[in-house]
Amino acid sequence: MRSLKYGLPLVVISGLGLWFYKTTNLSTSSSTTQVETEEAKSAQTKNLTRDVASLKPSPDPLPTSHSVVLATTNLEKKSAILTAEQASTLTKFKVIHNKVFLSDADKEMKKQIFKDSALLKNLHALLVDPTVAPMGSDLYVQRMQAVDLLIDASVDGKSAEATATILSIIEDKQVEDLKLSAESRQGLAEVKAEFLYTWTAKMPSQVDAVQHAIAGPVTAKIWQNVQATQEQNRIESSTLNR
Repeated sequence: MRSLKYGLPLVVISGLGLWFYKTTNLSTSSSTTQVETEEAKSAQTKNLTRDVASLKPSPDPLPTSHSVVLATTNLEKKSAILTAEQASTLTKFKVIHNKVFLSDADKEMKKQIFKDSALLKNLHALLVDPTVAPMGSDLYVQRMQAVDLLIDASVDGKSAEATATILSIIEDKQVEDLKLSAESRQGLAEVKAEFLYTWTAKMPSQVDAVQHAIAGPVTAKIWQNVQATQEQNRIESSTLNR
């Protein structure tokens, strides 16, 4: 799980209900901070439920226009989603992402990572994979790193491919599929919520594209909750700045 350096609110899904909390941690990343963050996040998801779980998803999801690749659900093939080199690149990106100040070498490495088309394609596969990833597991951490990378590539790297990949993930209809387990849909919803909350806050110009990418009632409810949370944060910020 990524560390939190700037006191920003996070959006979390649990039981297909959208929840959020605010962190005031301003320190740099550490393993202790990451564990504490996950525990705090888990505690919040037990107390701040929302009503997404009451919605009926679409029973027969259709292919999406932005779709890049659909990941396999075979557990034996999970390690093949990212190559060893790509997994190493993701780890290197995490180190850079957690830095407050970047060296010229760090900036150059990020540029090269953002241009890696094969990596971006496989990150899509990783993030639409319905395999359940318990909080704190290697797969969970890898997915959160992938979310960070795609957002940075879209926002900072101005990558059209990263932007299209994010929209493809938002548009993916698996979270609407009742044939998937609740746990799988929860994991998919968590990924969507991360993009809908963090990415649109940084890229408000993409809100219209997001509106057109909404896959069904579950995604629509997550988006509604995200917008309500963002508006509440704006109101609170405005009050504090008076």
